[in-house]
Amino acid sequence: MAQHIGQKLRLTSALLGTVTRKELAAAFRAINPKTAFDLGRADKWLQGRAQPREHSVYDDWAKLLRLEHPGAWIADCDLPDFIATISDRHGVDRAELERRASAQFETASSHEERSLAFALAGTYACYSRAWSPYFRGQFIKGILSIEPGPGMHGLTATYRESLPTGQLVLGGPVTPAKRALYVHLKEVGGDAQFFISLFPQSQP
Repeated sequence: MAQHIGQKLRLTSALLGTVTRKELAAAFRAINPKTAFDLGRADKWLQGRAQPREHSVYDDWAKLLRLEHPGAWIADCDLPDFIATISDRHGVDRAELERRASAQFETASSHEERSLAFALAGTYACYSRAWSPYFRGQFIKGILSIEPGPGMHGLTATYRESLPTGQLVLGGPVTPAKRALYVHLKEVGGDAQFFISLFPQSQP
């Protein structure tokens, strides 16, 4: 039964010097252009929340590490044995490899989160039903602007609506998460607050 897949992948990434999961996937493709190593699911694999089902992934993995063991060994071996084997095979200090794997995973997570955050910057049209009974059944168009800002995630948001009573303007931070994007907006000079949760399409 496959075990410790996330930790083994992170150790492999540290050994190869691949900073992101895209680079790790490219390393697998260099071994086998038709590899079943799936970039879309690699995030779950690296976090240990899922594991590859195709045996060919483990076979490609064994070739990638230039091991004398079959792919099934990578899936089934315990973690200390895996660390000892790849460290000895590539002449790397075990403690140093574990340290690099831990540090690199944290760096990669921050890098990918920040890249995702900046990819979300832009201006979006927002539609909602009118709250006032005088405009029942009508829609209000708002503008949500997401822009680069300070902090690790580096995003701030501004929401505007042109209402009969004047313009409503709210602003606040944007917090990207693994499975959602959270926006907490407060009215400029007022009491109104909006909280927006956006959820991306999940991988099949």
